Amino acid sequence: MSWKAANVLGLGAVVFGLWPATVAKADDQQLVEDYLLTRGASGAVVRPITDDYVGRTFPSFSFFGVIFRQYPIAVLCPKRRI
Repeated sequence: MSWKAANVLGLGAVVFGLWPATVAKADDQQLVEDYLLTRGASGAVVRPITDDYVGRTFPSFSFFGVIFRQYPIAVLCPKRRI
């Protein structure tokens, strides 16, 4: 996994983990996808992390994996805005 993809994944977990639990349960995946679109990321695959250990350890948080495909056509990660 490249540094930029890991950065986006970590940022998504942190940003959306801080939302209140009532909002977090409703449409988390859509929130992540909307955030990626505002950052200029297109073609990303967003998948929820549904591991039992993660669910028990962080019961009121939602985690998602964001994947930028590399094969057959590479999709670049969004450029960082300063």
